[in-house]
Amino acid sequence: MVFCFLVLLLLGSSAVALLSKEPGRVSGTGSSSSSPSADEIALLSAKSALSDPSGSLASWNASTRLCTWRGVMCSRRHPGRIVALSIDSMGLGGRVSPFLGNLSFLRTLDLGNNYLVGPIPPELGRLGRLRLLNLSVNSLEGGIPAALGMCTQLTMLSLAANQLQGEIPSVVGSLHNLALLDLQMNNLSGEIPPSVANLSSLQALALTFNTFSGAIPPYLGRLPELSELYLAGTNLSGRLPQTLWNLSSLTALSVAGNNLTGTIPPNAFCNIPRIQNLYMSNNQFHGHIPSSIANASNLGSFSAGQNYLSGTLPSNIGGLQRLQRLVLSYNFLKINEPKDWNFMTALTNCSELLDLELDFNDVTGELPSSLSNLSTSLEKLALSGNQIFGVIPQNIGNLIALETLALELNNLTGPYLSLYNNNFWGDLQLIGNLTQLNYLYIGYNSFNGTVPNTLGNLKSLLEFDLSYNKLTGSIPASLLQIPTLSHESRLSHNLLEGPIPPEFGNLKSVSIFHAESNRLTGEIPSTLGECQLLQNLHLQNNFLSGTLPNSLIGLKNLEILDLSNNSFSGQIPKFLGNISTLIYLNISFNKFTGEVPTFGVFSNASAFSIHGNAKLCGGISDLHLPPCSSELSKKKAKKIPVTPLVVSVIATISVLSCLGIYLIWNKRRSTTSRNPSTAPMQNHPLITYSQLAKATEVLKLQTPGAAKSFIAECKVLRNIRHRNLVQTITACSSIDSKVGDRHLSLLQRVNILFDVAYALEYLHFNGPTPVVHCDLKPSNVLLDIDMVAHVGDFGLAKILADGCSSFQPSISSMGFRGTIGYAPPEYGAGSIVSTHGDIYSYGILVLEMITGRRPTDNTFDGTSGIHKYVEMAINNSVMDIIDMDMALELETIGGLSSKTRQINSLISLLHLGLLCSAEMPSNRISTKEVIKELHVIKNALVQGEVSGR
Repeated sequence: MVFCFLVLLLLGSSAVALLSKEPGRVSGTGSSSSSPSADEIALLSAKSALSDPSGSLASWNASTRLCTWRGVMCSRRHPGRIVALSIDSMGLGGRVSPFLGNLSFLRTLDLGNNYLVGPIPPELGRLGRLRLLNLSVNSLEGGIPAALGMCTQLTMLSLAANQLQGEIPSVVGSLHNLALLDLQMNNLSGEIPPSVANLSSLQALALTFNTFSGAIPPYLGRLPELSELYLAGTNLSGRLPQTLWNLSSLTALSVAGNNLTGTIPPNAFCNIPRIQNLYMSNNQFHGHIPSSIANASNLGSFSAGQNYLSGTLPSNIGGLQRLQRLVLSYNFLKINEPKDWNFMTALTNCSELLDLELDFNDVTGELPSSLSNLSTSLEKLALSGNQIFGVIPQNIGNLIALETLALELNNLTGPYLSLYNNNFWGDLQLIGNLTQLNYLYIGYNSFNGTVPNTLGNLKSLLEFDLSYNKLTGSIPASLLQIPTLSHESRLSHNLLEGPIPPEFGNLKSVSIFHAESNRLTGEIPSTLGECQLLQNLHLQNNFLSGTLPNSLIGLKNLEILDLSNNSFSGQIPKFLGNISTLIYLNISFNKFTGEVPTFGVFSNASAFSIHGNAKLCGGISDLHLPPCSSELSKKKAKKIPVTPLVVSVIATISVLSCLGIYLIWNKRRSTTSRNPSTAPMQNHPLITYSQLAKATEVLKLQTPGAAKSFIAECKVLRNIRHRNLVQTITACSSIDSKVGDRHLSLLQRVNILFDVAYALEYLHFNGPTPVVHCDLKPSNVLLDIDMVAHVGDFGLAKILADGCSSFQPSISSMGFRGTIGYAPPEYGAGSIVSTHGDIYSYGILVLEMITGRRPTDNTFDGTSGIHKYVEMAINNSVMDIIDMDMALELETIGGLSSKTRQINSLISLLHLGLLCSAEMPSNRISTKEVIKELHVIKNALVQGEVSGR
């Protein structure tokens, strides 16, 4: 059974239950006669009115038995007679044929979720046995035929999401067996006909998003079986009938987005004990929320925002143990005295609460400490636009699932804000208003945008932690000029760029400073030496350069200094050995040259690390560096070839394999001189043969070209460093190889595409020399524990000649590059390697991530591929080609607007993949344009998630 996802979303369990009553599929034998039966003729005639671009109805032909045709179910008792026709979601176009009215044994007719146009043929009224009719999610026009009133056996009638017009025909009242009537999202008008009162079996009525007139008929509240009533956005006016408040069978009522007036009666919730979802937002209701709400013990969602409700919230609201969403924004609810906050304490009993919205009401006073004791499942807390003053409760960090905290436009002050290790996102502009803040802990979230200059307004700030977010831009000088900062300051693991401001010297009382794993550039300012109380300084994994300033000798209390993975140059300053407090120094993977000191921290090999600095000499004997005599150094270099150990932090096994291949190749080279043109690679950390042998026992030693590929990878990885590229290190590390497949949400997939795009931008434009990866594909994109993507495997990479354009020849020889399906077509034709080739591979990667299909999928024949597959479907049947996990995720999204944003984001991503994978290189967009488009998609996606909550 496949049914319109919009119907299932709005009608929930009732729709599922009703659908489950349909008869199971049976395999009929078809007609024993060689001549076509009446049902076969009717179906072939109906097929002639349809367009079938994907060939879904290819089996509908005279050479196969009728009862084996796709979507056809035949009767057990009447061979050859069709009892069910289910051809929904097949991308069919054309019209609904009147010949379907000849299928006199038909009990189920499901044509939903296609692209059908034209009117509903009145001949369908001849289907006297029909129980289910689903024509939803098409583009059908005209009115609802009165002839359908003759289908008196109907239990389900869904015409939702079409372009139907006119009034609901009064003959609908003759469908006495009808349990579901779904007419939502059309252009129907007029009043709801009185004949609906005759539908005594009706369980669900969905009329949302039409343009009816008049009031809600009172008789709807007298339908004995009615449990779900959806009237949102239907232009209805007047009061909510008292009969609805007395309808004991009611489980869901949605009247949002109308012009309804009146109050919620004091005893409103006394007679609807089964109510689970009540949506009343965006009307003109006034008065108080009655205390009888506590009687609705099954209530999961109560939304009454954008009305004129007043008074205080009843304190017994905490009795709603199943409450998940309480949305009361934009009203006149009053919270002025401490006792008015009693409802907040009561809500701490609601362990399933996900969403609490009280923004833009008449709320004053201080936030109660009980706020921190709300459900640990709480995802959204909105209190903005009120007159709240005082401090934010210190333990608000207990709300570990919180994704949205809206407190702007209040008068909050106070010393402490901790949102540490949650899922918050958005910018930090609000925080600049909390001028009395002493402690700011918002690390391990997803905040984005720049670090605002307004943080300099926090003149009482003692500590801050902004680490592990997605902050961009430069470090604002105002943040480093806060005079009270005294202990820890953390900016690490963001996307910050630009130089370290000279105002760093103002942090005279800070003892710990973290800014590692960003994109900082330039030199260390000499003012840093003024931070005389600094104990720990972490600047590793950036793009800092230049020599270390002599002023660092002023750091008399320095204990830990980590400057690894940058581009510092010059000699290692000897004054570092004179800092008696220094217990650990890491300057690995820079460009330091010359002699390594032997005193102070340099006298203990375990206290410092200098790996990855190719031109160092001297030092203590444990380092095994050559003496600083130039002649002896050169001699040693010729005698002792050193093999580098290049290990991906995530993909250890693959790179270790390359190491072993190179080791054996190099050994054979030295004894047999088979490859005299390949010079030995020198100046890399020494490791023992036994270490290599143990680590590479799984190698395929005879792999052709393995050594050449390894050397190419070493050349590329030697000088490039980026947070989204796999790095070269000298120690093995790995994660559990048995980690199961992870389901990635659409937002996570977009973040991964961001990471890969940033990596390509760095390779193509921002690295020491332009690099073309030549083998971008999913298996070479590795995810770390924080779901950050890293591009690896540079065995086929090409370093472009200095100053050349992307179409110029590379330094090394040509040949086919890449993997079939991901390599651009011009490579197969012998064209020159270019950055446009990587863009093509990236486009295929995008399409694969959205569709879940590999470019080599055997469903693509020799004349098509994933690009053509997506191109044909993108304007017609996008939902048919997206990955199943994302389709299921889409079905769980609440709200039409949020769902629309999600679908539009999917379409935009598919368009992006098509642009990148264009056949002609000149038609492909650049990485900068890719990143710009991803920003637009992500912003729309994030806004959609917010509006859906």
